[in-house]
Amino acid sequence: MPNIHEPQLVNTVGHAAGAIIFGIFLFLLLHDRRGRLRESWRSIAAAALAFLWNVGSLGVIVSATGGSQSDYLIVFSFSALSLLPAVLLDLSLSRVLKPLVRLGYSLSGVAVVMHLASLVRGRDFRQSALVLITVGFGILTTAALIGLVLRKAGDKRGLTSRMFAAMCSAIFAMSFVHFGASHAPHPWSQELALHHAGIPLALFVLLQDDRFILLDAFIRFLLRADVEVAIVLPPIHPVALELLRPTTWGPMIEACERFVNSLAAHYSLPVVGSFDPSVSGCDASQFYDTIHPTDSCITSIMASWAAAASAKLVKQGSQPRPLF
Repeated sequence: MPNIHEPQLVNTVGHAAGAIIFGIFLFLLLHDRRGRLRESWRSIAAAALAFLWNVGSLGVIVSATGGSQSDYLIVFSFSALSLLPAVLLDLSLSRVLKPLVRLGYSLSGVAVVMHLASLVRGRDFRQSALVLITVGFGILTTAALIGLVLRKAGDKRGLTSRMFAAMCSAIFAMSFVHFGASHAPHPWSQELALHHAGIPLALFVLLQDDRFILLDAFIRFLLRADVEVAIVLPPIHPVALELLRPTTWGPMIEACERFVNSLAAHYSLPVVGSFDPSVSGCDASQFYDTIHPTDSCITSIMASWAAAASAKLVKQGSQPRPLF
């Protein structure tokens, strides 16, 4: 493709992928039937801003010939991008260190004003606004990390890692967002990795609070398609399980099984098997290693459920409901 400048092609692919990913995430947030996720306005705002940034950037690429329309799209896209790190900071800090959160929103507000001033004043403040966001949120991130370390309550380690990941993704995106066709060409894979690495990282940050939204949507999709859904818990080797019980892994395994059972109860789904081999009916000889049961173990676990599911499907008949 000799007529296509490599960075422009990569930008198109990256922003299109970002628009699709965040569009799907925003759709799932807004169409949550239980309403719990709709209460997380920070997640919705962050997803919406990321979506608008990518859509606006695609519009800039399409209207690359210049003119007032392109200028408005650039301001729109950069304004959404400038607001995103403030929302990510608020989302990551989970309602602590509120003065830093307010400073973050103020910093983003100043950057948006600078973008708008580029249209009114006839001077280009966009690069200065991006530098302000990058440097400003770098300082706020450092201050927040120090503040979280000094706090005496709560899960400091988990909160610090979430906040650090959130702001690094935002600042990383900021650092490369101003690359354009005017720069010298870079290898395609390298440009894509650097320029748009913030897209999956920001999505990962959003899923910290709403981590089960995709699982929830997938289960509802299968149920609407009249798919017989069951959750299978493969057993752990009995010797390995006994060794793990006194360690920190023991309570984690038990908590995981309780969560799976509560999730299944919410959707009225059967749970097949258990992490405990004595419950699953498998002995030590039916394992390849500590976590992989043999075919005979899996067959014995699945047999009763498969028979019941087959009988249920035959009784109901195949009358699938519409998916949407």
